[in-house]
Amino acid sequence: AGSLLQAALKDFAGGATLQRGRLKIDVDALVENGNAVPIALTYVGPLAHGVRVRALGLFTELNPAPAVAVFRWPEVQQSAGHAQMLPRVSTRMRLATSQGITAVALLSDGTAATVRSPIWCTWSLTGTRSG
Repeated sequence: AGSLLQAALKDFAGGATLQRGRLKIDVDALVENGNAVPIALTYVGPLAHGVRVRALGLFTELNPAPAVAVFRWPEVQQSAGHAQMLPRVSTRMRLATSQGITAVALLSDGTAATVRSPIWCTWSLTGTRSG
């Protein structure tokens, strides 16, 4: 499972080195079940002038397909005097069991930020205790 996750992260990052920090995962560390786990990803910066977040990706280590969701933003021109927006996305994801999730932010300057968070499911999708 780890090699699938590593391959998915490498493919998403496109060769950029994943640097820890600048990205936040909002998720409960302990969830009652994995049917619909609410999660939010926020790029907390900072961003250099002219640099923007191109994409946010959400990955799990135990899914057969590790990429859960990818959010992309088109390139936009910023006018002088307007603050750069730091993206935040939210979704729900299904987890069959307790596992770690990883988020990656791709920036327009070719860098990538990452963060990992464990989630413990007290009830698995099969109806048995997990973790």
